[in-house]
Amino acid sequence: MRLMIKRIVLFFQNNEYALLLVLFGIQLALLVFAQRGVLFKSYDASYWKDRFEHSQWQLPLSERILGDDGLFEYVGYTLVHGADPSLVNAETPPVGKYLLGTSIIMFSTPLVYTFFIGIMTLVVFFFLCRKFLKNTLLAGLCTLLLFMDPLFFTQLSSGWVDSTQLFFLLLHFLLLFAVIKKEKSSFIFVVLSGICLGLFAQSKTPILLPIILVLDGVYLLKVSWRLLVVFVISLFLGILFPYIYYFSLHHSLLDFIKLQKYILSFYLKSRLSVHREALWVTVFLGKFPDISSGLLTKVNEWIITWPFIFAVGMYASIWAIVSKKYSDLSQQILGVFILSVVVIFSFIPFYPRYLLILLPFLYLLSFLVLQHISYQRSRQTLIAVVIFLGLVQAFIFFQTGPQAALVAFSYNFSHGYFQDIYQENLSSSSKLALGFTRDNFFRVTHISFAQGEIRSIKFSYKPTAVSLFTNETVVPVSVTYFTRDLGMFTQNKKLRMVKENGIWKTVWDWSLLFDKFVPGDSLATTIVPGVRGSILDKSGNVLARDEEGVLASVVPAKIDSSREQEMLKTFAKFSGIKGVYLQNAYLENALPFESALLFTNIFELTQDDKFLLSSFPGVYLYPMYTRVYSDYPATSIRNTKYSECCSRIYSSWSYHGILGLERQYDKILSGYDGGSLLLQDKEGNVVQTIIQKNAKNGQDVTVSL
Repeated sequence: MRLMIKRIVLFFQNNEYALLLVLFGIQLALLVFAQRGVLFKSYDASYWKDRFEHSQWQLPLSERILGDDGLFEYVGYTLVHGADPSLVNAETPPVGKYLLGTSIIMFSTPLVYTFFIGIMTLVVFFFLCRKFLKNTLLAGLCTLLLFMDPLFFTQLSSGWVDSTQLFFLLLHFLLLFAVIKKEKSSFIFVVLSGICLGLFAQSKTPILLPIILVLDGVYLLKVSWRLLVVFVISLFLGILFPYIYYFSLHHSLLDFIKLQKYILSFYLKSRLSVHREALWVTVFLGKFPDISSGLLTKVNEWIITWPFIFAVGMYASIWAIVSKKYSDLSQQILGVFILSVVVIFSFIPFYPRYLLILLPFLYLLSFLVLQHISYQRSRQTLIAVVIFLGLVQAFIFFQTGPQAALVAFSYNFSHGYFQDIYQENLSSSSKLALGFTRDNFFRVTHISFAQGEIRSIKFSYKPTAVSLFTNETVVPVSVTYFTRDLGMFTQNKKLRMVKENGIWKTVWDWSLLFDKFVPGDSLATTIVPGVRGSILDKSGNVLARDEEGVLASVVPAKIDSSREQEMLKTFAKFSGIKGVYLQNAYLENALPFESALLFTNIFELTQDDKFLLSSFPGVYLYPMYTRVYSDYPATSIRNTKYSECCSRIYSSWSYHGILGLERQYDKILSGYDGGSLLLQDKEGNVVQTIIQKNAKNGQDVTVSL
C-alpha cells in the first residue's frame, strides 16, 4: 500500500497536467454530488407562475419575495413561449433569460444551461490565462483556483445571469487580444469580439460598458482605426441580435432606443442605499452591509484567499499600468479595467455576487505577479497550496448545516406561505406521506388559519449546531399565534429536519400547524364582544365609540377587473387605507374563491354607503364591532399587537391609542373580547380548548373639549 502511494505521488510529480485534470474532475464531482438535489429537479412552471404573479415584482408591497434567480428563470420561460421582452421584466436585458428559458424547454431545468455556461467560462478563462501567462500549467492552476471559488461554482446551480455576463466578457477580451496588426484573422476576431461585447451588454444592466468601450478603443486604435469601425458595427449587431423577436412584433428602432433608455434609467433611479465600503468589507471581512439596514451579514461564499487575491491583484493592476518595461498594452488594459470596476462598485448599490465579474481578472493578474517573482522555484509548493485551499474550502462549503433551511421555513410559516413550504421546504417522503397536492396543502392550512382568526405568527428557534456528517436533526421551535379578537397563544413543537440529496428539508407533522391537529379537524371561534370605552366631550357629544359596523371582504376570483380601481377608491374612503395596500391584502396570499378580510369602517355608515360597498362584484359585508369617529382623527388608534400591513380590521384587544386622547386614556378605555377558540374533529367533538376568556368592557372618558 505504501509503495502504491509513493508511485502515485511520483506519477503526479512527473505528470502535473494529469494532476490538474484529476483535480478538475474531483471539483466537478463534488459540485454535482452536493447539488444533486437541485441539478436534477424538473422545473415546475405552474408554481413559478403563481410565485411570480404574487411576488414583489407584480405586487410592490408583497412579502412573498422572489429572488432574481427565480425571476430570471420564470421570465426566461415566458420569453421562449413568445412573451414580449418589453412587457415582462423589461428592466433587465434578455440574453441570460432567453438562455435559461431555452434550457427549461429542452431539458426541463434551467440548470443544464447554468452548468454548461459555467464550464465554458472556465474553458475561455483558461485560454485567456495561457495567453497572458505563456504557461499551460500555470494557466490551468489559475483556472482551477477560479473553479474552486464558491462565488463561481455556486453560480452553476442557480439561475443568476452573472455567469452569462462573465462568459461573454471573458470571450470578448480573449478575441480582442487576438487582434494583431497585419494579421488576416484580425477582422473575424474583431467582429466576434464586438458581438460578444454586445451580448455582454444585453446580459445585465451594462454599467461597465462605457469603460470597456474606452479600453477597447485604445487597444484597436493601436492596431487600425478601420478595425475600430468594424468593431463598433459588430457591437451594435450584438446588442440588436437578442431583440430579433422583439422587432418581429412590429416594434421600431425608436421603440428599442426608448427601451434601452428605460433599462438604464430604472437602474439609475433605484432608491437602494449605497454603502461605499461594501466592496472592501465584503472582500476583507467576509461581511456584507445590508442594502436597506446597513447591518453586516455573513457572506456565505467568502473564503480566506479573497483578501490575498484582492490585494495582490490590485498591486498587479497598478504595476501593469506604470511598469511599461514588464507589461504590454493588454496587461495595462486589464489593470485599468480592474481599478475602474473597483471604483464603480464603490459608488453603486453593491451585492457580493457582483464580485464574480472581477474575480477572474484578479486571479489572472495575481498569477502574473507570482510568475515574475518565483514560480519556477516554488511550482510544486504553489500547486500544493492551490490543491489544499481549493479542496478544503469546497468541501466545507458543500457541507452546509440546516440554518438556511430553518430560516426559509420560519419565514414561510410566519407569513402563511404554505404553498412555498410544500414546494421548497418539505422532504419528498413528507409529500408522499401527505398524499396532498400543493394546492390542497395550501387550502387546508390557509382555511385553518382563517377559522382560528390567526392574523400573525411569531416563529422562533435557537440555531442548532450539527456536525458536518449529520443527516438528520430535531430543532425545538416556539410558535406564537396572534388571533384577531382573542389574544395570543404559544405552542412549543419539535421540527424534524433531514438532509435529502445534500439539501436540508423539513419532515412535515400536522402538529406543526396546531397541537393535536389532523386533516379534517377544524377550528371554531366564538366571540363575546367587549367594547372599548367611548370618548365624549364636556357637552356629551361622542367623539369616538365602539358600535356595530361592517367588516368588508372580497372574493378575488369574483372581482370585476373593469371596476377594480373604482372599488379600491371606495374602500380607501371608508377604511383610511390606500387602495394599493388593500389590493395587496386580497392578491398576495389569498385563496381565489375564499373571502379575503380587508377592513372595518372608521365612521358611521348610511344605508347608501353599505349599498355602494355591496354593489361591487365579490364584495361581502359582515356585521362586526368597530371604532367610529366624529370630529376626531381616526388615525389616533391603530393595531399595536401584530403587524397589519394591508388591512384595517378593528379589535378591542389589538387596537390601542397611538396619538392624542386615545393614547392618553388608553388604560381606562381599553376593553377586550371574550369567547373561545376550540379545535374540533370532523364530528364536532372538542379535541382541545386553545383559548377561553371572558369579555371586558372599557370605561368611558369625558374630556374638556
